[in-house]
Amino acid sequence: GSSPNDTGTYLDGIQIPILYHFGGGPSVINPELVDKIDFYPGGFGAEYGRAIGGIVDVGTRPVIDSQWHGSAKVDLLDSGAYLAVPLNDALSLSVGGRRSYVDLFLPLVLSGQSVRVSPVYFDYQLRLDFHPKGSRHQLQLFGFGSDDLLKVVFAPGGSDQDIEINNHTGFQRLVAAWTYRGDRLTNRLQVFAGKNENSIGLDIFQVDQDDNVLGVRERLEVPVTPWLTARAGLDISLTQSEVIIRSPPPPISYRGFPGEGITLEDPVTSVINHDNFPYAQWLEAQLTFGDLKLFPSARIEQYRVSGQWRFAADPRLVVRQELGPAEHRTTLKASVGLYHQAPEPGALRPGTGNPDLGLEAAFQTSAGVEQKITDTINVDVTGFYNRRYDLADRTNDTFTAEDGSIQRENFDNSLLGRSYGMEVFLRRELTSDFFGWVAYTLSWSEQKAKDRAWEWTGFDQRHILTVVAQYKFGNGWELGGRFRLSTGIPTGVYDDSTFDADTNSYFAIGRAGAAREPPFHQLDLRVDKGFVFDLWTLGLYLDVQNVYNASNQELSFYDYRFRTQQVVPGLPILPTFGVKGTF
Repeated sequence: GSSPNDTGTYLDGIQIPILYHFGGGPSVINPELVDKIDFYPGGFGAEYGRAIGGIVDVGTRPVIDSQWHGSAKVDLLDSGAYLAVPLNDALSLSVGGRRSYVDLFLPLVLSGQSVRVSPVYFDYQLRLDFHPKGSRHQLQLFGFGSDDLLKVVFAPGGSDQDIEINNHTGFQRLVAAWTYRGDRLTNRLQVFAGKNENSIGLDIFQVDQDDNVLGVRERLEVPVTPWLTARAGLDISLTQSEVIIRSPPPPISYRGFPGEGITLEDPVTSVINHDNFPYAQWLEAQLTFGDLKLFPSARIEQYRVSGQWRFAADPRLVVRQELGPAEHRTTLKASVGLYHQAPEPGALRPGTGNPDLGLEAAFQTSAGVEQKITDTINVDVTGFYNRRYDLADRTNDTFTAEDGSIQRENFDNSLLGRSYGMEVFLRRELTSDFFGWVAYTLSWSEQKAKDRAWEWTGFDQRHILTVVAQYKFGNGWELGGRFRLSTGIPTGVYDDSTFDADTNSYFAIGRAGAAREPPFHQLDLRVDKGFVFDLWTLGLYLDVQNVYNASNQELSFYDYRFRTQQVVPGLPILPTFGVKGTF
């Protein structure tokens, strides 16, 4: 129920803007490199911070192969390749990449005046792994990046529609890592640098942000006794941002003397520089007393944001109690913790924001049960209540500056938020023929501005359902599917508008959050056929996205008088035939 900006996305502990390409696309990292994906919707330990929502952390595997290994795939959506080359007994090089071209083929399946939003993306990975046999030390140099753009695609003959969007996200990272595994301790040190590029805009309004990122992470783990394991670490980063805002010219202004007419001023371009320097130390203990496990932790963090220091101390606790025999084990679990993050850069900008804003905070709680029904079937039910407070919110309050002038405060930390509900996760483990899971979330997300009643947030979704299944028929044939259903987010209802002659613009008359966007639902299916040869394998697949051609809303906006709404749907039914070879 919190903003996507409140959830941190990490690759090997290094924060990145996105994990999946736009439009529900593939991951920004080649699957050959992925070892694990950890998702914490809440209640995560002190190793992670700077987020009051959840955490997604993808771990990659070291690539030390004694033989060449690679794969390549081509279909109508994108093409990708991966190659691992052993340079000697201790050193290995791996290279991967992907490029999409769905925007080129999409017009072929559109007709009439159809218009769709299509993702355009590419990614790359280049890594060196050095791990001498018998050594306790391992070195790694990892460079990777991704680029995503949302593009409006028209059907043939439909290009006269006046729709232009600019939603772009790109990033690059270079990470050097050293890992030591001793008899009594494990230590991992990472140093990284990179760049983020983010643009968002519609028609003539545009915001471009470029970030330069530097950081250091260290994680130390020591098994102190059979019942106590201690973990500690450092998490330091520096982000220097430049934000360029291009907005329409200001409203028409009237001269002070009659008869002198009106003037149109030039478009406004403003450049804002912003820095964020958080420095954290964290400590976590794992206490094991039979079937009871306790994970107390604490994160101490100092933030230097726009030249000012802020401080946060976040204690956290996770408890797990196992009951019953292993074949039908019941696990009770609970978590409680405090979390902080810096406000969005826009709220801290001098002039239009408030550089004196404090940190945003959340108090997260959860409790649940995991039940092993059979050897392959597990169910997990978790209830949660998250209270968010000190959130940045717009205000019309004023204050007296040191020079005696009256100035607007623009933002304060008066906004409250709360999310509560339950999550159900039913999973059938991978067997020789069938694998699948069902995930369902029932939640409420509300916020309360100063002197106002509780109202739905812009990210409130009552129901979220995902069903995934895969069946192996034998002889190389596989069938997989995914179904997704989610409630639409709240939206405003505009009944009319009023014209302001002083500004030469229309203002909407309506009610915020009085309605919801249409629900999202989509079914995707995939059929695979594999062929095994002596030295390589060949896979053929048919991947059909949006099988029943649901018209899901991707983007909507009103005309300048708030009378006509333009809706841009996402991808239509999109069958894709592909070929993949692996050796």
